[in-house]
Amino acid sequence: MTLTEMEMEERPEPRPRRGPKPSPDLERDPMDVPGQPVAETVKASAAISDLPEPYERPADAGELTTRERDHLETCEAVLNVLRVAFWRAGKALRVISSARLYRETHATFEDYVGDRWQMDRTHAYRLMDAAEIAEPLILSPMGDKINERQTRELLPIAKGHNAQAAAQLYTSLAQEVAAANQQGVKVKVTADLVRRTATAAIKALPPGGDWDHDTVIHTVRVVLGLLPGEPVEGQSLGESPSWFQAEGSKVASSADKVAQRAHAHPEEAKAFAAALVQHARRIEKALPKSSKS
Repeated sequence: MTLTEMEMEERPEPRPRRGPKPSPDLERDPMDVPGQPVAETVKASAAISDLPEPYERPADAGELTTRERDHLETCEAVLNVLRVAFWRAGKALRVISSARLYRETHATFEDYVGDRWQMDRTHAYRLMDAAEIAEPLILSPMGDKINERQTRELLPIAKGHNAQAAAQLYTSLAQEVAAANQQGVKVKVTADLVRRTATAAIKALPPGGDWDHDTVIHTVRVVLGLLPGEPVEGQSLGESPSWFQAEGSKVASSADKVAQRAHAHPEEAKAFAAALVQHARRIEKALPKSSKS
């Protein structure tokens, strides 16, 4: 058996996975997508040579000058490339690996990435897998700002279902987080939140089964504490800060509605207020002594 044949056998063909159909974006060459990250990369590459040397301004410097706005645009263009660098690197590695573009200098892909980029096999394949998940998100009109750490937490979904399912889970999470923030619930999309959501999704939608969007939405809301449900990784909903914020928002909304009707229904409003006081006292009694002021 030749080295090339051995290399091809190192990674078995992936088994068919059941999930949402791949997005057309997965088959699209990003070089052909106007106004998307490739164009930004060209702009940033040109901007690198124009990066100004660091300088200082006093705290009361006021509005930015035209020159300072140009500096800000240049610096942000370079930083935006860094945000999607992992996707570009992963896709570049996929091209080199699948087309065996390393074959003139190296016998295997692993030898190539090790010698040329000082990168081990595990990291190279991790980047390649992450790029497949991140691509439809980065190229989407929403321009989701997914990063490498968050993408890695989606790998179990991609392996158990497919990359499109992983991307759909992230999009659903980002949308629900945005909606929760509009309702006054302070929560951010972090790598830890993505990990907990992916873990819950695997439990609700085991590998090999159908990928159901309604189940995904329900699972995301349970993890965020917006719906009752089974605890995730030993954490009860009552241990989630977002759950307390969501419940507090519900109480505040009810209080606002009663206040609006208090003038027309004073006795009912008074009884409602008294009940709230009793509920608050019950919560205070349940607190551990160390938490009481």
